[in-house]
Amino acid sequence: QVNFGPSFQAAERSTLESLCLTQLLNRASVERLTSIVVRIAPSPPLEAQFAQVCPSGSPNLLQEPAAGVWNQRIPWMWDSGPFSFLRESRKADGGTGQVTKNNAPHEDPEEHIFDETWEEMFSPHPLEENIGTKLRQRAKVRQQGHIPTEDAEEANKGHGHGHGHGEKQATWATALASGIINYLLMFGLCCAYGMIMFNEDNAEHRALGVKMNLCTAMLFGLILAAFSSIKVAIGGPDLNPVVFLAGFIEKISESIAEQLELEGLDTSHRRLGGGSSSSSATFCVGYHLAEHPAECQQYHEELRATTIFAVAVSTAILGCLFFVAGRMKWTRYASYVPICVMEAFMACVGYKVFKYALYFCNYEPEQFLPAAFVGVPLYFIKAYHIGNPAIVIPAFLIIPLAIFYIVVYGSGNDLDSAEEWMFPEMHNIAFYKIWTDSLGKIGKINLKAWSKTAADLAIMIIVCFLDCLLKMMGTEGKLPVKVPKNDEMILDGLGNIATTLCGSSVGYMQLKFNVINYGIVGSMDRRGGFIYAVLCGATFFSTIEHFNFLPRFFLGSLLFFAGSGFVAENLWGSRHFLSTIEWCQVLIILAVFILAGDLLYAVVVGGLLTCIDFIVTCASVPCVVAPRKVNKRIQAEISSVRRNIVSQSSLEHMFRSAVRVVKLKGQVFFASVQKVISELQDTIIHEESLPAYQRLQCLIFDCEMVDGIDASTGKLLRKLASDCEKHNIALVFTGPTRETRHRLMQQGLLVQGQVMYEQLDEALHFMEDRILATRAKQQELWLSLDHNLKLHRETHIKQYNLDPFREVFLEESSRRGCPWKYCSALRAVASKTILWKPGQTNVGLFLVHSGSIALFKHMPDIHGSTENWPAPAAIYRIGWFMNRKCLTHLPTTHYAVVIEDGDVLYWSQDQWQQLERDCPRMAGSISHHIMKQQALDIERADPGLQKLDKFMPEEVALRFRRIKAVQALEALGLYEQPAQGEPTILPKLPTTLMEDLAFVFQLFSKPCAPNVKKQGIEDPNGAMKGSDLDAALMCVGILAIEKVDPERTLDYQEFLTLAREAGQWRLSRKQQKLLEDLFDEYDTDKSAFIDLIELAGVLPKAFKYDMPREEVESLYDEWREKTHDGLNKETFVAFSARLLRLYHQDYLLYKGLSSLVGSDALGFANQTTKLTALDLAKRSNRTSKEAEPEHGLVTEFEHLLWSSDWRHQLGHSIEVRDIISSLLLPPLSSGSLLPAQVYMPLSSETSLALADPIGATYEKLPDVEVAVIKDSEADCHMLRYSSGLLQLRLQVNSWLEDPTSGGVAKIIWTIMTVLIISSVFVMILEPFVYEHEHESGWETLGDVLQVAEVFFTIVFTLDYLGRLLTASASGRMSTIEWMLRPWSLLDLAAILPMYVDLIFKDLDIGVATVMLRALRLVRLTRVARIAKMASTFPLFGPVAMITLVAWFIYLKHVM
Repeated sequence: QVNFGPSFQAAERSTLESLCLTQLLNRASVERLTSIVVRIAPSPPLEAQFAQVCPSGSPNLLQEPAAGVWNQRIPWMWDSGPFSFLRESRKADGGTGQVTKNNAPHEDPEEHIFDETWEEMFSPHPLEENIGTKLRQRAKVRQQGHIPTEDAEEANKGHGHGHGHGEKQATWATALASGIINYLLMFGLCCAYGMIMFNEDNAEHRALGVKMNLCTAMLFGLILAAFSSIKVAIGGPDLNPVVFLAGFIEKISESIAEQLELEGLDTSHRRLGGGSSSSSATFCVGYHLAEHPAECQQYHEELRATTIFAVAVSTAILGCLFFVAGRMKWTRYASYVPICVMEAFMACVGYKVFKYALYFCNYEPEQFLPAAFVGVPLYFIKAYHIGNPAIVIPAFLIIPLAIFYIVVYGSGNDLDSAEEWMFPEMHNIAFYKIWTDSLGKIGKINLKAWSKTAADLAIMIIVCFLDCLLKMMGTEGKLPVKVPKNDEMILDGLGNIATTLCGSSVGYMQLKFNVINYGIVGSMDRRGGFIYAVLCGATFFSTIEHFNFLPRFFLGSLLFFAGSGFVAENLWGSRHFLSTIEWCQVLIILAVFILAGDLLYAVVVGGLLTCIDFIVTCASVPCVVAPRKVNKRIQAEISSVRRNIVSQSSLEHMFRSAVRVVKLKGQVFFASVQKVISELQDTIIHEESLPAYQRLQCLIFDCEMVDGIDASTGKLLRKLASDCEKHNIALVFTGPTRETRHRLMQQGLLVQGQVMYEQLDEALHFMEDRILATRAKQQELWLSLDHNLKLHRETHIKQYNLDPFREVFLEESSRRGCPWKYCSALRAVASKTILWKPGQTNVGLFLVHSGSIALFKHMPDIHGSTENWPAPAAIYRIGWFMNRKCLTHLPTTHYAVVIEDGDVLYWSQDQWQQLERDCPRMAGSISHHIMKQQALDIERADPGLQKLDKFMPEEVALRFRRIKAVQALEALGLYEQPAQGEPTILPKLPTTLMEDLAFVFQLFSKPCAPNVKKQGIEDPNGAMKGSDLDAALMCVGILAIEKVDPERTLDYQEFLTLAREAGQWRLSRKQQKLLEDLFDEYDTDKSAFIDLIELAGVLPKAFKYDMPREEVESLYDEWREKTHDGLNKETFVAFSARLLRLYHQDYLLYKGLSSLVGSDALGFANQTTKLTALDLAKRSNRTSKEAEPEHGLVTEFEHLLWSSDWRHQLGHSIEVRDIISSLLLPPLSSGSLLPAQVYMPLSSETSLALADPIGATYEKLPDVEVAVIKDSEADCHMLRYSSGLLQLRLQVNSWLEDPTSGGVAKIIWTIMTVLIISSVFVMILEPFVYEHEHESGWETLGDVLQVAEVFFTIVFTLDYLGRLLTASASGRMSTIEWMLRPWSLLDLAAILPMYVDLIFKDLDIGVATVMLRALRLVRLTRVARIAKMASTFPLFGPVAMITLVAWFIYLKHVM
C-alpha cells in the first residue's frame, strides 16, 4: 500500500509509473502479493498526474472521505513463470514429498480468473501486452460478485491459465495429429539446420547434417516420451548448438583447405554482410576439381570425419555436463550468469537466424518477404495461443506451399523453371554413413583442424547449458507442470550420451514443441511424443529427398518462426526487466557481433562490459555508512554515553577533530573504498598546517558490517596505515568477524596481541575518556589564573559529588522542600541490578547519582563475561533521569542493567504523586529537566535535526545573570569581610528550611528510620556523626563551609548551628544597617512590611537581579510571616543574608573573571568581551608581570581556548560566557556519598518491578492545508500568465507523449501511427524502385517516394520540435535530459539522414558516400518508432524490432 498525502502535489513520472499495476507486478518478488493499494489524499494535480501514467482503462479513483483509492487484487504468483519455483514451499502431496500443481491452495475460486494474465506476465520471455487492462476488466467483474462463465469453465479445467487448452481427454486422433505436426516442423528445421551447418562450398554434405539432426530428434523424442516427468515433452536439436556447429565446420574446413593448400574456399557469405547472393560454388567443382582431384577428395573425407568427431565431442561434453549438473544439483547456479549477457547472446543467435533466413532466400525480397509474412505471424500465433494449434500450424505450413505450387504449375511452368525459388538438389545418404565416415575412417579425423574450434566450444557449452535451463523454466511457465530440473538435466545428459554414440548433434527439451504438443493433445499424454519420434526415425532410416520439394521461402519461414522468439523476447522483451544501461549492453554486444561476424568477439566484449559494469556498480555502491551531517558538516560519531549539554558539546567539538570513524559495510571492494581512503589521505596532508591539537589523532574503521575485504583494499589500507604511522595517528579496527580479523592479519594490518575492540562503542568510549581526561588537565590552566577560580572549582566539584539535584534545581525556589522526603535511593551493583525489563508499567522514575546504567535491546548474560554483551543502546551517568515514560504512564522499553557500581534515586508512582501535591514547583522543575534530557536524546536519535551550535546552556545563562547580581551586591559592600573583632550577626533560617533540617537530622541520626515523621519535628532526639554532615546539609541544598572531625558526634542543636552558619551570610553591623535602609527605602507604603510587589522592585533595582516573577513569588511565600502578608525588617535582612550565601559561589567566579577582564563593571557586563591566548598567558601565575610569556605557554592557552570555544569552534579568542561554560564542566567521576539510611531495602540481584505490558494506540494527525498568499495584483497576473503558459505546454506535451491523455491525443497518435507505418512502407519500397529506376515507368514512382520522404521528414521534425519545446514543462526532466533519452536520440536519428543527404548530395567523395550509406541505414530507426505505439498496440513493439533487424540485414547486404 502506498499513501500520498496532500503535501505531495507532484511526483516524478517514473515514480508514478512504478506504482502502476503492470510495472509493479513485473517487479514483484514476494511469495504472495494479495493487493496493491494506492491511496491519494484529495489533490487534483496528483490525481491527474497519476491518471496519466496509469495503464489504459484504469478505473476511476474511488473517492472516500479521506482519500482516493486505486486497488487491484493479485493472484497466486507461483502458478506460472519464473516465480513458479515458489511452489516448492507448498505442502507435500500426501506426505510423499511430490509437489504438484493441484496442491496449490486455491481455496478462493476467484483467484482462477487471474491465471491467464498472470501467466502471460511472468512467462520467461513475456511479450508486451496491456496486462493492466485485462486485470482491471477481470477485477471489475470480480467486484460485482461473480466470475465470468468462460473463466469459471477454465477454472474447472486443468490449470486454467487461459490459453484455451485446459486438461481434456487425449485420443489417438489428437496424438497422431500432434505427432505429425511436430514432425513436419522438426523435419523442416532439421533441413534448415543441415543447410546452416554446411555452406554452398560444402553443399554435398548437407544431407549428413540433416541426418545428424534427425537422429537427435529421434533419440530425444523416444527418451523424453518414455522417461521424462513432463509427459508431453518433445526433444530434439536446437538452433543454438547448430549455429555453433556451423562455426565449427567453417573453421574446420578453412583449416583443412589451408593444410591441403587448396585455394578458392569462399566463406565470405558466412561473414555478416559479405558475399553475394549467387548460389554457385567453385570450390572442388569443375576446373578446380579437375586441377586438384586427390586434394579435394581428401578434403571432403577429412571434413566429414572431423565434423562428425567435433559434433560428437561437443555432444559428449554437454551430455556429461548435463548429467553432472543434475546429480550435483548445479542448476541453481545458472542465475549467476548476468542476464543482460545471456539476453545479448540469444539476440545474437536471433540475428544470425534471421540472416540465414535471408541467405536461404538469396536476399531477394520477393522470397524473404513471403517467408517473413508466414514465419513471424506463426510465432505470434503460437506465443499468444491463438486458435487451435492442430489447425493453425498445419494451415500456415501447407497453405503457402499449396499457393506456391498452384502459381508455379498454374502458370504452365514446373519446378525446373522455378529453379531460383528452390534449393540445389540434395541427395539422400544412408544413415550408417555417420559411423562409416567417422569410425570407419578414423585416420581422416584432423585434430589440428578440430583444435581451431576450442574457443567456440567453450562458449557453446555455456550458452547451451543455460538455454537448456531456460527451456525447462519456460515449460514450467507455459504448462501446468512442475519441472524437476535436476532430474531432467540427468535425463538430458543420458540422452546426449546416446546421441554421442550416433555422432549426432546436441539435443534437449524444446519449449515450442512442448506447448504445441500439449495444445493439440489437450492433456499430459506421451503418445504424441512417441509418434513424433517414430516419424523422425522413419525419415532418418529412409530418405530425406522429399526436402527437394520444399521452396526456399518455406525454410526461410521456418527460420523466421524460430528466430522471431529471440528477437521479440530476448532483444525487445528484455527491455522490460533490464535497466537502460543493461539494455544498452545488449545492443553493444549485438553490434560487436554484427561488425565482427564472430560470436567469440561478442563474448569477449560481453565479458568486458560485465566486468566494467560490475566495477562501476561496486564503485557506486558505498562501502561506508554515510556520516551524519548537519548544515553540511560532518557530526562527530560519539558513544552511547549520555552527558550533560556542556560536557557533551565540548566533547563533540574536540572529538570531531581528534577522531574519525569510518563504518565499513558489505564487500569492501577496492573501487568503492578508493575514494574514501583518498579523502582520508588528503585530510591527513591538509592537517599538517594545523596545530597539533586540531589534527586527527585516531582513525577508527568499524568492521561490524563487513562481509569481506579484497587484496587490493588491503594494499590501500596498508598505505593508509603507513601514512597514519608517520603522522602519529592511531589506526583502530573494531567489531571484525573472525574471517575479517584473519583477513586483516593476513594483510599485515593487525598483529598478534594488538588491542582489538569488539564493538565500536567501546573504542569511542575509550577515546572519549582520553579526551575528557585531557580536558580535565586543561582546567588547571584556568585555575592558575586566579585563586578565586580555584576556590570556585573546589566548591563546584564538592556540590557535584554530593547533590544529585545540582543540575535540576538551578534556582533556590525550586528546592523549596526536601526532595528526600519523596524518594529513595538504591545501591546499584554492576552486572547484578536490573532496574526494569521491557513491558513493565509499574516502574517509577530513576535519577543516576553515580555509576552507569545501560539500556539493552536484548537481555545480556549477567552471569557470563561482559565481553560477550551486546552493544548498549544508551549508557546513562550522573544527573540523568531514566524511565521518563513513567510520567506518561507508558510501559518500559529495553533492559536497564547496571554496568558500574553507584547510587540511583528512585520515585515510585505514589511518591511522585505525593511530590506533585506537596511541592508542585519542585515536581515542575524535575519535569522541566526531564524534558530537556528527552530533547537531547531525540537529537542524538535523529541526526537530521538542526543543532543549535551557538545555544548557551541554561545553567551558564543563569550564572551570568547571578554574576551581574553579585556585582551589584559587592558594589553595595555586602560581600566585605568584617574587621577582626567587629561584632556580626547571623540571621535565622526560614521555617520551612528548619523543618527540612529536622527531618534530615533524624534521618541521619539513626541507622534506619523508615517511619520518620515528615513534618512538625521541633527537637529530635539522637546524634549524628560528623562524617555525615556534608551529605546531610546537601540534602536541603546547603553546602557545608566548616570542616568537622568525622568522628565527632553532633546533637541536634550543634547540627542546627553548623547548618545556620553554612546557610546564612554573617553580616556586620554596617551591612545590617545597609539592608535595613534598603528595607525602609522600598517599603513605600510604610507598613513595616515588604509585600510581593515591593520585593519585586528590590531585586532588580537594588540587587540588579532580573529574577522571574514565579521565582520571586516562591521566595516570598517561603520567607513571609505567617501572621502578616509580607516580610518585616528582620526577615528581609535574613532573606538577603540567605541570598548572599547562595550567591557566594558565583561571587568567587565573578572575582576570578574580574581579574581576567578587568574590574570595569560595564566592560564585564558585556558578555561578548573576548580574551586571547596571549592575554591569558600574561595573567597566568607562571608569568612575571614584566616578562613576556613563553611561546609554549601561549600555545597551551591557544589549545585551551580552542577546546573551550565549542560554540564558535575557532579558538582565536574566547568570550566570557564560554569561559564560564568551561569552568562549569563536571568532574570526570563522582563518588557514592549518599547516606546508607536512604537506600531501599532491595536485594542486589533483582529487578524493581515486573508487570504485564500494555498496548498503546495512536491516531494519525489530520493533514494541514497550507495557504499560499500572493503579494500583489501584478504578481497574481504574472502568476496567472506563467501558469497558463505552463498548462499549455503540459497539455501539448501530454498530447504528444501520452496517447491515453485525452481524445486529442488519441487522434494525434492515430495519425502519427499511420504516418510512421506509411514511412516504413515507403522505405521498404525504395530498394525495389531504385533497382529499376532506369526503366520506363519507374522514374515517376521514384519521384513520388522522394516527395513522400520529404513530407514524412517534415512531419516528424515538427513532432520532434514540439516534444523538445515542451519536454521540461512537467518538471520531471530538463530539455537536455530529454534529448539524451534513447527514444529521443532515435527520433533525431530518424530525421537527420534527409538533411545530411541534401548537404552531401552533389559531392562525389568516397568518404561522403560511405557516410551517406551509413546514414541511410540509420533511417531504420524510423522502424523503431513503431515500438512507441506499444502502449496502445502491444504487438507494435516486437513487430517493429523484428522488422528492424530483418530489414537491417537486407540493406546491409545490398549496400
